[in-house]
Amino acid sequence: MALTHARALLATTGNTHVVEGDLRRPEPILAESESLIGFDRPVAVLMLAMLHFMPDGDAHEIVRTVMEPMPSGSYLVISHIGDTPELRNASTFYRASGTEIVLRSPERIAEFLDGLELVEPGVVPLPEWRPDETVPALDLGTGMAATCGVAIKR
Repeated sequence: MALTHARALLATTGNTHVVEGDLRRPEPILAESESLIGFDRPVAVLMLAMLHFMPDGDAHEIVRTVMEPMPSGSYLVISHIGDTPELRNASTFYRASGTEIVLRSPERIAEFLDGLELVEPGVVPLPEWRPDETVPALDLGTGMAATCGVAIKR
């Protein structure tokens, strides 16, 4: 459903494409993406609200696999729900629906950016990316604060 909506929205631009895939198998996504945009110039890879649905080993391997073919100057942007006491209690909702989540501290989230140059202010709660602007903390009523980080491949 999300892909259908995205395709409808993007169809009017003429220069935007949607690649359908399963991040647990990134190779087909990479192949199709490279055929569409090429990896001869820097790109931005956005892994937003995805990695907390992946076990540690899988998540780290996915990030490595996706970033390996990216040229120097490419960015990796990640966001991840935080490891809070409220979310530990709320995670039973995910398990009841058959969805597992992996709660990670900011330090563990930062490990996804290992080998890349971290962009300031580092791995921080999402509103701290623009501290000079008034941005409410992302909290869906369960202490589900988002943590994010941006890094560049050199």
